[in-house]
Amino acid sequence: RQYAKKGDLDRALVDVTKSLELAPDSVAYEFRAELYEKKDQLEAAFADFDAAAGLAPKNSLTAEVLQGA
Repeated sequence: RQYAKKGDLDRALVDVTKSLELAPDSVAYEFRAELYEKKDQLEAAFADFDAAAGLAPKNSLTAEVLQGA
């Protein structure tokens, strides 16, 4: 998250992707989805929100995003 705070979205994406490879987690998928949104990569963002919903279907952020899609 530090890279994202500094505006280095590409490096943040690399880090969160490595994290997801080690341990899939709904919060990490949401974070990566938000990074993809900031980079205007909406298909990838929706895919990650969908993955997050599969891991935590009652999560309010994921549900809001997917309902608005």
